[in-house]
Amino acid sequence: MLNLIGQADQPPAIPLNLVADYAGASMHGVIGILLALMARQHTGRGQYVDIAYLDTTVFLLAATPLLRDYFFNGSTCERGEGALGGSYPYYTTYETADRQLLSVGCTEPWLWANFCKAIGREDLKRFALQPAHHASVADRDAIQAKAEVQEILRQKTRDDWFEYFKDKNVWGGPVYTVEEMFEDPQVQARKMAVEVEDPRYGKVRQAGIAIKLSETPGQLRRLGPSVGEHTDEVLQSLGYDAVRCQELRQAGTVA
Repeated sequence: MLNLIGQADQPPAIPLNLVADYAGASMHGVIGILLALMARQHTGRGQYVDIAYLDTTVFLLAATPLLRDYFFNGSTCERGEGALGGSYPYYTTYETADRQLLSVGCTEPWLWANFCKAIGREDLKRFALQPAHHASVADRDAIQAKAEVQEILRQKTRDDWFEYFKDKNVWGGPVYTVEEMFEDPQVQARKMAVEVEDPRYGKVRQAGIAIKLSETPGQLRRLGPSVGEHTDEVLQSLGYDAVRCQELRQAGTVA
């Protein structure tokens, strides 16, 4: 997967979001546990859930057309190629007048048509996504079209373009810094940054809860415990009295 991320003439771009850890093993781990619990409800039997980094990372490629084409006819894309690799004008990032970046994700032909109309270049509609693009290199005309779009988008700032496109029914948006992300009204409305009161540090900002449940919503009530904070509580729940807990702590057995 790493070999596919980045520009064609550059080394692979290191993904900051730890794809194999979170989107791969962790996500599939949760799904596997839930499947095993559901199976136990029907069969009354538990089972071992085997989740491997290798398996889950390979499976993530199934979310793209890459594996379909590879299994069907052996074709594949190199880094920076294909419909989702950034080589075609409808799915890439562009630099704006203030040297910021604007992302464009018009993978549906009608979205690309709206985009072309919005920038006054309806003649570029013919460069909309085609099924063959998923396993092909952008040709000279598509590369030229991308360059022409780039020249147009350099005429205004990133935020000016974002405001302009809001009522044009296109998919695109500013590439944010971390600070800008948490200033975004939608991020704030979705409560993706919350303050938690902690006796040690006072108010501490934390990432909010991404899964919103209508009946039993989650809540961040505290930070993680300090080392040994719950040792006595856990040991006493296992039948150890206060004297024995102290002995274990003095012996260095527990924190």
